[in-house]
Amino acid sequence: MTVIYPPGTPCWLDLTCQVQSKAADFYEGLFGWRVRDDYADGFANFAVGEERVAGIGPSGERPASWNVYLCVANLEQTLADVVEFGGMALVRPVDLGSDGRGAAAQDPTGAVFSLWEPRGFTGASLTDVPNSWCWTELITPDVDTAAQFYANVFGWVVDLQSIGEFSYALARLNGIGVAGMVCPPGAVEIHPAWTVTFAVDDVDDAVAKAVELGGQVATPATDVPNMGRYAALGGVAGEAFSIVTRTSA
Repeated sequence: MTVIYPPGTPCWLDLTCQVQSKAADFYEGLFGWRVRDDYADGFANFAVGEERVAGIGPSGERPASWNVYLCVANLEQTLADVVEFGGMALVRPVDLGSDGRGAAAQDPTGAVFSLWEPRGFTGASLTDVPNSWCWTELITPDVDTAAQFYANVFGWVVDLQSIGEFSYALARLNGIGVAGMVCPPGAVEIHPAWTVTFAVDDVDDAVAKAVELGGQVATPATDVPNMGRYAALGGVAGEAFSIVTRTSA
C-alpha cells in the first residue's frame, strides 16, 4: 500500500545500531515485526505482512537511535532553507535509485533529523495501528527556537498547550497535527533529539514483554491526560522509544 505524505510531514523512520540481528529479534518479539530484506546494502526493512513499517541499518561508531525522516519536494532547496534559518546540512543528498533520495540535517537546537525526497517509495505504509509508528516528538530545551525553525523550513504552525504538568507544542501542517515539541524537566541536560512512539494494544503488557526481551524501562506505564497510557523504553541496542495505548474517542 502506498501512502502519500505531503511535503513537511514525517514519513519514515529507521533504527541504526551496531548489531542489527539482535535488535531485529527484539522488535520481532515486541511488535511481531519481521525483517523483509537481506541487508545487502547494510540496510533492511521491518514489515508487518507486506507493509513496510520502519527501516534498520548500521550506526557505525554512533550510539543506536531511531531516526525520523521528513518528506520534502526538493532536497537541495530544503537543505538551503535549513542553513538559511540557522540549521546545518549534515549529509548531502544521496540517491537511492527508484526509491528516492535522502539527506540529513540538524536544527538550531542541535537535534538531528533526516529528509526524504520520494520516488517510488513514499514512506511507512502502515501507521497509527497497534504495533506501528504513531507519533513523533522533538525533545529540546528551546522549544521557541525549534518551533520557529520548523515553521520557516517546513511551513508548520506550532501551538503551545498544556498536557499535565508539561508545556507542549503541537505542530500542524494544513490543519493536521504532524509532530510535537516538548521541554521536559531536566531537558537542559539532555541532548536535543527527535523521538518516536509506537501504538500498542496494552502498554502494561508491552512493557513487561520489552523487559522480558532485554529492554529497559525509562518511564513506567502511566496515564497521560488527553492522550492515553504511555511508557518510555530502551531497546536492546540502547535506543530510546515510547509506546502508547491511546484513549478511545
